[in-house]
Amino acid sequence: MLFTKLLSLLLTITLVSGGTGNIPNIKNDKALQSDVQKDIEAFEKENNREVQLPKDLPFRPTKIESSYNKTSNSLRITYYEDKNTIHIDIDNLDKIKSKPLPKNGTHTKLSDGTEARYFNGKESAAEILIFYKSGLIYGIGFIKQNGTLIGLEKLRTIANSLE
Repeated sequence: MLFTKLLSLLLTITLVSGGTGNIPNIKNDKALQSDVQKDIEAFEKENNREVQLPKDLPFRPTKIESSYNKTSNSLRITYYEDKNTIHIDIDNLDKIKSKPLPKNGTHTKLSDGTEARYFNGKESAAEILIFYKSGLIYGIGFIKQNGTLIGLEKLRTIANSLE
């Protein structure tokens, strides 16, 4: 069940590489994205856990959107900049029966020692990094455009910047 959910996540996540940039702090900037803040607050309240967001992406987003699905208890934060898009999907680990990370994929670790799995879907032209942090499941992914994947190191950099 978890792998099926993660595979569907893999097929719907998009990130196109761009320049480097800092991410606006959504939680502390009430004027920035009030709908995004509301979705994050609703997810955090429902799950009694704080969502960690990246402070570093390979581009500076010009638009940030979110979607919180209370029924499936999932949150998606989407960062945009021209042709660049990244989705970060977050689910509550307690509400998913199959807790271990999938055995397939490339085993890796984040800088804090968190276990992660990297999937490079050559057939689907996509890649994703999945890991558990503070009782939540995070999926950060990319669908290649022009035949270029951003690779494990850039996905790991994004994951390491969560705070």
